[in-house]
Amino acid sequence: MEFFGGKVLLSAIEPQMAERFINAQRNRKVKDKPLSQQSKNQLVRNSKSLFAAAIEWGYLDKNPFRSLRETKPEKRRWHRLTANEINDLLNTARNLRTKVFYALALTTGARFGELFSLMWSDIDFERGRILIANREGTGELPPFKVKDHEQRNIPLCETAITLLTELQAQVAEGHPLRSLGLQYVLLSERGFERVKAKWQALRKQGKPWQNRYMVNNVLRNFKLHCQRAGIKPIHALTLHTLRKNAAQFMADSGLPQNAVTEYMGHARAQTTQQYYSQTGELHDRKLVQAMDGLFGREKKYVSGTYGAILSGSEGKG
Repeated sequence: MEFFGGKVLLSAIEPQMAERFINAQRNRKVKDKPLSQQSKNQLVRNSKSLFAAAIEWGYLDKNPFRSLRETKPEKRRWHRLTANEINDLLNTARNLRTKVFYALALTTGARFGELFSLMWSDIDFERGRILIANREGTGELPPFKVKDHEQRNIPLCETAITLLTELQAQVAEGHPLRSLGLQYVLLSERGFERVKAKWQALRKQGKPWQNRYMVNNVLRNFKLHCQRAGIKPIHALTLHTLRKNAAQFMADSGLPQNAVTEYMGHARAQTTQQYYSQTGELHDRKLVQAMDGLFGREKKYVSGTYGAILSGSEGKG
């Protein structure tokens, strides 16, 4: 409506006009900034589906978006954390809740809104799993909706279970949150009161709740902890990078692609492959060793960078 105007018939839209429409879209959150290629591709898919439905219902006889092709976005590399960097990050975080957050983010791949919405009742200590599923809102508790509406049951590693057990022990039986039945794993009393106030204000205004409203000041603390841990990223390192690291750990552990996609909560395997996987020094080492195996050698030590990679002395972790 904004681009074509209210007087233009849908049947009059031509492929050239459809392409101009896609290219003209801007990011509504950042004024005048073009949409990312990923967002443009999604817009193309949505537009194709809308017009295809109109054709199926007999309203239109052509789809102006049908010939538009998606463009593969440039792949941005992100920092792969080493074992030493992960340990340093956890040791730098003095708050136990923060340590639990980092451990869960790195080992489950759950989204941050999902982790901060996690309640003790969602954790199965006996089976070592966490459940991420939709939850209805109440007068005290905001609702929780899983992206793509698919609930997930993710296994927990021993380190995560140990940290969760320590955190649970800190919450005394007389804790005010327990008396209200409010048992968020990663929220303090102050954090919960902030969330509660936000939820009740939105209810009065008739506005929807977003999972991201559960998170507060996490990015600032993460940057500080990375700096104190002496982590010097060579590529992008953000909070979302923790989730990408989790996906890569799962893939490197030998899990099949469909399992990694399911644990990550992606609707399409293509998303996992394209944005949550990248090659690195570990893969370089495995590849060269496999090739050397063709010549009857387990390892081949050479000078320079690859010599360090093959000998396993490429630095921390």
